[in-house]
Amino acid sequence: MVGRGAYGNPWFFSTHTPTAKEKLDILIEHTELFLDTFKDSKSFNVMKKHYKAYVNGFSGAKDLRVQLMNSKEIKDIKKNIKIFLENNPDLA
Repeated sequence: MVGRGAYGNPWFFSTHTPTAKEKLDILIEHTELFLDTFKDSKSFNVMKKHYKAYVNGFSGAKDLRVQLMNSKEIKDIKKNIKIFLENNPDLA
């Protein structure tokens, strides 16, 4: 059961509860690491399946998650997150 809880949740073993901004910053960092590691991959759909762990538990998470899942490139991910945080300064 611990393995299931930890899968897709980078904060599982931490006592710190991350803010929405921290989650989104880590989402970008992990997506960049994924793309650097798997350079031959044309798509990052494999990484997208983990976005639910990062984009949850805050207002507007569902709409942002839908936007991220429809993104085709990392630049779209960064743009959507930037716009979301600008429109929701209370989450930053």
